[in-house]
Amino acid sequence: MDTIIYHITDPDEDYDKIAEAAEVMNNGGLVAFPTDTVYALGAAITQFDAIQKLFEVKNRPKDNPMSVLVARDLDMHMVADFTAPNAQAAANFIEMFWPGPLTLVMKRLSFRVLSEITGGRENIGVRMPDNDIARALIAEVGNPVVAPSANISGHPSPTTGQHVIDELNGKVDMILVGPDCKLGIESTILDISDEHPLILRKGPLTRDQLQEACPRAIYELAEGELEKMLKGEEEPDLEELAPGLKYKHYQPKASFILYTGAPEAYTGAIRSAAKRMEKEGKSVGIIDFMGDAKEAANKFYLELRRLDEEGKDIIMCAGLPEVGLGGAVMDRMRKASGGEVVNLDRA
Repeated sequence: MDTIIYHITDPDEDYDKIAEAAEVMNNGGLVAFPTDTVYALGAAITQFDAIQKLFEVKNRPKDNPMSVLVARDLDMHMVADFTAPNAQAAANFIEMFWPGPLTLVMKRLSFRVLSEITGGRENIGVRMPDNDIARALIAEVGNPVVAPSANISGHPSPTTGQHVIDELNGKVDMILVGPDCKLGIESTILDISDEHPLILRKGPLTRDQLQEACPRAIYELAEGELEKMLKGEEEPDLEELAPGLKYKHYQPKASFILYTGAPEAYTGAIRSAAKRMEKEGKSVGIIDFMGDAKEAANKFYLELRRLDEEGKDIIMCAGLPEVGLGGAVMDRMRKASGGEVVNLDRA
């Protein structure tokens, strides 16, 4: 397949490219495009064959659900049931945080949303991205767009157009290259389909921020639950909550080791371990954001891909304080590690 690659800086000035991309999607094609979080790979929600191609191109398990992007808040009514227990809370979340990095999970409208999109589940995740190119494209399509990240499943998420070209050139119909994604990590996912709102995935918006929009208590998965699952120590019942959690995510080609615990011990411990492995002939890369969660959110995937491109055998990464945005980045770091975590407090 010959992939069309367009560079876009302004959706108004480049309307002809936006219109062409929308036509491709409405004719059953796949288009990659930038959002505020990471690059997305989109298919029109009305195109069943294109949705099937999303799974094939990404090598994505069929029971791993995909979220939907909308151009306007009112478009959520096209795919989600607003008679759920938290309908008023949903309106509050939309008013406060859309467009932005918040995916709301609600009951899907079964006559509108294919079960294949949701992995056979009754819920659908919906978001309005804070990116002019993305919203212009979705608006031109005229329908919500099914849009997982524009990468092969399990790989680090793409935050630049070059990342997408490296992985998907020749596999999709079109790639729209815009500015690098300003946030650099995926959205917060909040399930409001039940009486008790539950954060399924940490992201740029924290629990405290979300709580301001909701009179009900907002819950999170218990700390360490995902790490235990990745290690195989337990099999927590997350299947119905967030099926995607049972799959590995964000993993580089190199072995990835995450260091947690006392920050003052990171530098010495990591460099000492790196020297030992280099003596064994291993090529080692180090990631250390010095506790800066904002920089980590913006550059973590960039660093993973850079070190992979350099051919590192092992990547050692210093953790972050798990407060606010740091907790969201640590969630990605733990997933990238596949359970290979060294707690320096216990060393």
